[in-house]
Amino acid sequence: MKRSTGVTVSAVLVFIGSGLTLLFTGLLGLGLLLAMKTASESAPRGRYFAVFVFFLYFILGIFGVATGIGLLLVRQWARISMLAFSGILLCLAVSALLTVPFIPTPQSANSPEHLALVAKVGIGAFLGVIIIVSGGWLLFFNQSTVKEQFGSSPASALPVVPNENPTAPVGASLALLTPAPRLRPVSITIIGWLMVVSSILALPTLLLRYPHFVFAWLLTGWRAGLLLFVRLAAECIAGVGLLRLRPWARILAISVFSFSLLNGGAFVVLPGRIDRFERLHVAMQDSIQARSGHTTVKPHVFSPEMRRYIQISILFVSLICIAVELWFVVARKEAFFPEPEAPPGLS
Repeated sequence: MKRSTGVTVSAVLVFIGSGLTLLFTGLLGLGLLLAMKTASESAPRGRYFAVFVFFLYFILGIFGVATGIGLLLVRQWARISMLAFSGILLCLAVSALLTVPFIPTPQSANSPEHLALVAKVGIGAFLGVIIIVSGGWLLFFNQSTVKEQFGSSPASALPVVPNENPTAPVGASLALLTPAPRLRPVSITIIGWLMVVSSILALPTLLLRYPHFVFAWLLTGWRAGLLLFVRLAAECIAGVGLLRLRPWARILAISVFSFSLLNGGAFVVLPGRIDRFERLHVAMQDSIQARSGHTTVKPHVFSPEMRRYIQISILFVSLICIAVELWFVVARKEAFFPEPEAPPGLS
Protein backbone atom coordinates (compact mmCIF):
# COMPACT_ATOMS: atom_id res chain seq x y z
CA MET A 1 0.00 0.00 0.00
CA LYS A 2 1.27 3.50 -0.86
CA ARG A 3 2.72 5.55 2.00
CA SER A 4 0.45 8.45 3.00
CA THR A 5 1.54 12.08 3.34
CA GLY A 6 0.98 11.97 7.10
CA VAL A 7 3.48 9.15 7.51
CA THR A 8 6.03 11.02 5.41
CA VAL A 9 5.60 14.25 7.39
CA SER A 10 5.91 12.29 10.66
CA ALA A 11 9.16 10.75 9.40
CA VAL A 12 10.53 14.22 8.58
CA LEU A 13 9.65 15.49 12.07
CA VAL A 14 11.32 12.42 13.59
CA PHE A 15 14.47 13.12 11.55
CA ILE A 16 14.51 16.73 12.79
CA GLY A 17 14.06 15.69 16.42
CA SER A 18 16.71 12.97 16.14
CA GLY A 19 19.12 15.42 14.51
CA LEU A 20 18.68 17.87 17.37
CA THR A 21 19.21 15.03 19.86
CA LEU A 22 22.45 14.02 18.13
CA LEU A 23 23.56 17.67 18.04
CA PHE A 24 22.95 17.93 21.77
CA THR A 25 24.85 14.66 22.23
CA GLY A 26 27.82 16.08 20.32
CA LEU A 27 27.85 19.20 22.50
CA LEU A 28 27.58 17.03 25.60
CA GLY A 29 30.51 14.92 24.41
CA LEU A 30 32.60 18.04 23.75
CA GLY A 31 31.84 19.38 27.20
CA LEU A 32 32.69 16.00 28.69
CA LEU A 33 36.09 15.97 26.98
CA LEU A 34 36.85 19.48 28.25
CA ALA A 35 35.77 18.52 31.77
CA MET A 36 38.05 15.46 31.71
CA LYS A 37 41.02 17.60 30.72
CA THR A 38 40.46 20.30 33.32
CA ALA A 39 39.35 18.08 36.23
CA SER A 40 40.72 14.64 35.52
CA GLU A 41 41.38 13.84 39.18
CA SER A 42 37.98 14.64 40.67
CA ALA A 43 34.61 12.97 40.63
CA PRO A 44 35.48 9.82 38.65
CA ARG A 45 32.02 8.33 39.15
CA GLY A 46 30.45 11.55 37.98
CA ARG A 47 32.43 11.27 34.75
CA TYR A 48 31.31 7.67 34.33
CA PHE A 49 27.70 8.77 34.74
CA ALA A 50 28.22 11.57 32.19
CA VAL A 51 29.63 9.04 29.72
CA PHE A 52 26.59 6.85 30.34
CA VAL A 53 24.25 9.80 29.63
CA PHE A 54 26.24 10.59 26.46
CA PHE A 55 25.84 7.08 25.07
CA LEU A 56 22.17 7.00 26.15
CA TYR A 57 21.36 10.13 24.14
CA PHE A 58 23.46 8.86 21.25
CA ILE A 59 21.52 5.57 21.17
CA LEU A 60 18.21 7.45 21.36
CA GLY A 61 19.24 9.70 18.48
CA ILE A 62 20.33 6.77 16.31
CA PHE A 63 17.15 4.87 17.14
CA GLY A 64 15.15 7.96 16.16
CA VAL A 65 16.87 8.05 12.79
CA ALA A 66 16.16 4.33 12.35
CA THR A 67 12.51 4.94 13.25
CA GLY A 68 12.27 7.66 10.61
CA ILE A 69 13.71 5.31 8.02
CA GLY A 70 11.28 2.60 9.18
CA LEU A 71 8.38 5.01 8.70
CA LEU A 72 9.49 5.78 5.14
CA LEU A 73 9.72 2.03 4.51
CA VAL A 74 6.35 1.52 6.31
CA ARG A 75 7.71 -1.05 8.76
CA GLN A 76 5.41 -2.24 11.54
CA TRP A 77 8.06 -1.85 14.28
CA ALA A 78 8.41 1.83 13.35
CA ARG A 79 4.69 2.39 13.93
CA ILE A 80 4.95 0.72 17.35
CA SER A 81 7.99 2.88 18.12
CA MET A 82 6.01 6.01 17.26
CA LEU A 83 3.13 4.92 19.49
CA ALA A 84 5.51 4.30 22.41
CA PHE A 85 7.32 7.59 21.92
CA SER A 86 4.06 9.54 21.55
CA GLY A 87 2.53 7.97 24.66
CA ILE A 88 5.59 8.73 26.81
CA LEU A 89 5.84 12.27 25.44
CA LEU A 90 2.13 12.88 26.05
CA CYS A 91 2.33 11.71 29.68
CA LEU A 92 5.41 13.84 30.36
CA ALA A 93 3.94 16.93 28.72
CA VAL A 94 0.53 16.68 30.41
CA SER A 95 2.01 16.11 33.87
CA ALA A 96 4.49 18.95 33.35
CA LEU A 97 1.69 21.28 32.20
CA LEU A 98 -0.29 20.52 35.36
CA THR A 99 2.66 21.58 37.51
CA VAL A 100 3.47 24.82 35.63
CA PRO A 101 1.14 27.03 37.76
CA PHE A 102 2.94 25.86 40.91
CA ILE A 103 6.48 26.65 39.74
CA PRO A 104 8.11 28.95 42.33
CA THR A 105 9.20 32.12 40.55
CA PRO A 106 11.25 34.40 42.81
CA GLN A 107 11.75 37.86 41.32
CA SER A 108 14.34 40.51 42.05
CA ALA A 109 13.64 44.20 42.33
CA ASN A 110 15.02 44.83 38.83
CA SER A 111 12.88 42.16 37.16
CA PRO A 112 10.20 43.40 34.74
CA GLU A 113 6.65 43.23 36.01
CA HIS A 114 4.67 40.11 35.11
CA LEU A 115 7.88 38.38 33.92
CA ALA A 116 6.97 35.22 35.86
CA LEU A 117 3.51 35.12 34.28
CA VAL A 118 4.93 35.57 30.78
CA ALA A 119 7.46 32.77 31.43
CA LYS A 120 4.74 30.40 32.65
CA VAL A 121 2.52 31.19 29.66
CA GLY A 122 5.45 30.51 27.31
CA ILE A 123 6.23 27.20 28.98
CA GLY A 124 2.57 26.25 28.90
CA ALA A 125 2.28 27.08 25.20
CA PHE A 126 5.36 24.99 24.40
CA LEU A 127 3.99 22.05 26.37
CA GLY A 128 0.64 22.52 24.64
CA VAL A 129 2.27 22.14 21.24
CA ILE A 130 3.96 18.94 22.42
CA ILE A 131 0.63 17.61 23.71
CA ILE A 132 -1.08 18.36 20.39
CA VAL A 133 1.69 16.72 18.34
CA SER A 134 2.04 13.61 20.53
CA GLY A 135 -1.73 13.19 20.90
CA GLY A 136 -2.16 13.64 17.15
CA TRP A 137 0.44 10.95 16.50
CA LEU A 138 -1.35 8.55 18.84
CA LEU A 139 -4.62 9.06 17.00
CA PHE A 140 -3.02 9.03 13.55
CA PHE A 141 -0.99 5.84 13.93
CA ASN A 142 -3.99 4.06 15.44
CA GLN A 143 -6.22 4.70 12.42
CA SER A 144 -7.19 1.62 10.45
CA THR A 145 -6.02 3.15 7.15
CA VAL A 146 -2.59 3.82 8.64
CA LYS A 147 -2.40 0.34 10.15
CA GLU A 148 -3.06 -1.13 6.72
CA GLN A 149 -0.10 0.77 5.31
CA PHE A 150 2.12 -0.96 7.84
CA GLY A 151 0.57 -4.37 7.21
CA SER A 152 -1.15 -4.67 10.56
CA SER A 153 -4.81 -4.82 9.63
CA PRO A 154 -6.82 -7.35 11.66
CA ALA A 155 -7.81 -9.30 8.58
CA SER A 156 -4.24 -9.81 7.48
CA ALA A 157 -2.99 -10.58 10.97
CA LEU A 158 -5.33 -13.44 11.73
CA PRO A 159 -4.20 -16.90 10.67
CA VAL A 160 -6.18 -18.59 7.91
CA VAL A 161 -6.82 -22.30 8.27
CA PRO A 162 -7.28 -23.97 4.89
CA ASN A 163 -10.50 -25.89 4.52
CA GLU A 164 -10.11 -27.42 1.12
CA ASN A 165 -11.07 -30.91 2.26
CA PRO A 166 -13.07 -30.74 5.47
CA THR A 167 -13.80 -34.45 5.37
CA ALA A 168 -10.15 -35.43 5.59
CA PRO A 169 -9.69 -36.87 9.11
CA VAL A 170 -5.94 -36.21 9.33
CA GLY A 171 -6.22 -32.57 8.26
CA ALA A 172 -9.13 -31.96 10.58
CA SER A 173 -7.27 -33.51 13.50
CA LEU A 174 -4.19 -31.38 12.87
CA ALA A 175 -6.32 -28.24 12.60
CA LEU A 176 -7.93 -28.98 15.96
CA LEU A 177 -4.68 -29.88 17.70
CA THR A 178 -2.74 -26.83 16.44
CA PRO A 179 -3.54 -23.79 18.60
CA ALA A 180 -4.05 -20.48 16.81
CA PRO A 181 -1.32 -17.97 17.66
CA ARG A 182 -2.39 -15.22 20.01
CA LEU A 183 -2.02 -11.64 18.87
CA ARG A 184 -0.08 -9.45 21.32
CA PRO A 185 -1.70 -6.01 21.80
CA VAL A 186 0.44 -3.05 20.82
CA SER A 187 0.13 -1.62 24.33
CA ILE A 188 1.57 -4.80 25.88
CA THR A 189 4.38 -4.81 23.32
CA ILE A 190 5.28 -1.23 24.18
CA ILE A 191 5.13 -1.78 27.95
CA GLY A 192 7.14 -5.01 27.74
CA TRP A 193 9.92 -3.43 25.71
CA LEU A 194 9.95 -0.33 27.93
CA MET A 195 10.39 -2.48 31.03
CA VAL A 196 13.19 -4.52 29.48
CA VAL A 197 15.10 -1.62 27.95
CA SER A 198 14.72 0.75 30.91
CA SER A 199 15.82 -1.88 33.43
CA ILE A 200 18.93 -2.68 31.37
CA LEU A 201 19.81 0.98 30.84
CA ALA A 202 19.43 1.66 34.57
CA LEU A 203 21.95 -1.01 35.57
CA PRO A 204 24.92 1.45 35.74
CA THR A 205 23.09 3.38 38.48
CA LEU A 206 23.73 0.39 40.77
CA LEU A 207 27.32 1.63 41.06
CA LEU A 208 26.12 4.93 42.50
CA ARG A 209 23.96 3.33 45.19
CA TYR A 210 21.75 6.37 45.55
CA PRO A 211 19.47 6.38 48.63
CA HIS A 212 15.84 5.32 48.26
CA PHE A 213 12.71 5.64 50.36
CA VAL A 214 10.47 2.62 51.01
CA PHE A 215 7.29 4.22 52.32
CA ALA A 216 8.69 6.11 55.35
CA TRP A 217 12.05 4.31 55.68
CA LEU A 218 15.22 5.68 54.08
CA LEU A 219 17.61 3.06 52.69
CA THR A 220 21.23 3.90 51.97
CA GLY A 221 24.41 2.06 50.97
CA TRP A 222 24.16 -1.61 50.06
CA ARG A 223 20.50 -1.78 51.16
CA ALA A 224 19.56 0.85 48.58
CA GLY A 225 21.63 -0.97 45.96
CA LEU A 226 19.93 -4.28 46.79
CA LEU A 227 16.47 -2.71 46.55
CA LEU A 228 17.29 -1.19 43.15
CA PHE A 229 18.72 -4.49 41.88
CA VAL A 230 15.61 -6.44 42.93
CA ARG A 231 13.32 -3.85 41.31
CA LEU A 232 15.29 -3.80 38.05
CA ALA A 233 15.42 -7.61 37.95
CA ALA A 234 11.67 -7.86 38.54
CA GLU A 235 10.98 -5.28 35.80
CA CYS A 236 13.21 -7.06 33.29
CA ILE A 237 11.72 -10.49 34.01
CA ALA A 238 8.17 -9.10 33.88
CA GLY A 239 8.92 -7.30 30.61
CA VAL A 240 10.22 -10.46 28.94
CA GLY A 241 7.21 -12.38 30.21
CA LEU A 242 4.81 -9.73 28.89
CA LEU A 243 6.36 -9.98 25.44
CA ARG A 244 5.76 -13.74 25.59
CA LEU A 245 2.20 -13.25 26.93
CA ARG A 246 2.81 -15.25 30.10
CA PRO A 247 0.00 -14.92 32.70
CA TRP A 248 2.51 -14.94 35.58
CA ALA A 249 4.33 -11.99 33.98
CA ARG A 250 1.10 -9.99 33.98
CA ILE A 251 0.69 -10.64 37.72
CA LEU A 252 4.34 -9.70 38.32
CA ALA A 253 3.99 -6.50 36.30
CA ILE A 254 0.83 -5.54 38.18
CA SER A 255 2.66 -6.15 41.47
CA VAL A 256 5.66 -4.03 40.42
CA PHE A 257 3.47 -1.16 39.21
CA SER A 258 1.21 -1.31 42.26
CA PHE A 259 4.16 -1.24 44.67
CA SER A 260 5.65 1.75 42.85
CA LEU A 261 2.34 3.64 43.03
CA LEU A 262 1.87 2.86 46.72
CA ASN A 263 5.47 3.73 47.56
CA GLY A 264 5.40 7.01 45.66
CA GLY A 265 2.01 7.94 47.06
CA ALA A 266 3.08 7.17 50.61
CA PHE A 267 6.19 9.34 50.18
CA VAL A 268 3.96 12.35 49.48
CA VAL A 269 0.84 11.60 51.56
CA LEU A 270 2.28 10.35 54.87
CA PRO A 271 3.02 12.98 57.55
CA GLY A 272 6.52 14.47 57.51
CA ARG A 273 6.75 14.97 53.75
CA ILE A 274 9.06 18.00 53.92
CA ASP A 275 11.35 16.22 56.38
CA ARG A 276 11.59 13.23 54.01
CA PHE A 277 12.49 15.51 51.12
CA GLU A 278 15.30 17.07 53.15
CA ARG A 279 16.56 13.73 54.46
CA LEU A 280 16.65 12.34 50.92
CA HIS A 281 18.50 15.43 49.67
CA VAL A 282 21.09 15.24 52.46
CA ALA A 283 21.60 11.50 51.92
CA MET A 284 22.00 12.10 48.18
CA GLN A 285 24.61 14.79 48.78
CA ASP A 286 26.50 12.55 51.21
CA SER A 287 26.49 9.72 48.67
CA ILE A 288 27.82 11.97 45.90
CA GLN A 289 30.53 13.45 48.12
CA ALA A 290 31.63 10.03 49.36
CA ARG A 291 32.12 8.78 45.79
CA SER A 292 33.65 11.95 44.39
CA GLY A 293 36.26 12.33 47.12
CA HIS A 294 35.13 15.84 48.14
CA THR A 295 34.65 16.68 51.80
CA THR A 296 33.47 20.27 51.38
CA VAL A 297 29.83 21.00 50.82
CA LYS A 298 29.16 23.09 47.73
CA PRO A 299 26.47 25.78 47.84
CA HIS A 300 23.12 24.67 46.51
CA VAL A 301 22.08 25.96 43.13
CA PHE A 302 18.35 25.79 43.96
CA SER A 303 16.46 26.91 47.00
CA PRO A 304 14.82 24.26 49.22
CA GLU A 305 11.42 25.18 47.77
CA MET A 306 12.69 24.76 44.19
CA ARG A 307 14.37 21.44 45.07
CA ARG A 308 11.12 20.11 46.52
CA TYR A 309 9.23 21.29 43.45
CA ILE A 310 11.66 19.50 41.13
CA GLN A 311 11.50 16.33 43.20
CA ILE A 312 7.72 16.24 43.43
CA SER A 313 7.39 17.07 39.71
CA ILE A 314 9.60 14.11 38.78
CA LEU A 315 7.66 11.89 41.18
CA PHE A 316 4.33 13.12 39.79
CA VAL A 317 5.38 12.40 36.19
CA SER A 318 6.63 8.94 37.15
CA LEU A 319 3.41 8.04 38.97
CA ILE A 320 1.28 9.08 35.98
CA CYS A 321 3.35 6.95 33.60
CA ILE A 322 3.18 3.97 35.98
CA ALA A 323 -0.58 4.36 36.39
CA VAL A 324 -1.07 4.33 32.61
CA GLU A 325 1.07 1.19 32.27
CA LEU A 326 -0.83 -0.50 35.11
CA TRP A 327 -4.18 0.30 33.47
CA PHE A 328 -3.16 -1.25 30.15
CA VAL A 329 -1.77 -4.41 31.78
CA VAL A 330 -4.96 -4.86 33.81
CA ALA A 331 -7.28 -4.07 30.89
CA ARG A 332 -5.57 -6.43 28.42
CA LYS A 333 -6.20 -9.56 30.49
CA GLU A 334 -7.76 -11.47 27.59
CA ALA A 335 -4.49 -11.36 25.63
CA PHE A 336 -2.76 -13.59 28.23
CA PHE A 337 -5.30 -16.40 28.20
CA PRO A 338 -6.13 -18.40 25.07
CA GLU A 339 -9.76 -18.56 24.14
CA PRO A 340 -11.37 -21.95 24.84
CA GLU A 341 -11.76 -23.99 21.71
CA ALA A 342 -15.32 -24.55 20.59
CA PRO A 343 -16.27 -28.25 20.36
CA PRO A 344 -16.60 -29.47 16.81
CA GLY A 345 -20.19 -29.45 15.54
CA LEU A 346 -22.06 -32.67 15.05
CA SER A 347 -23.11 -33.39 11.49
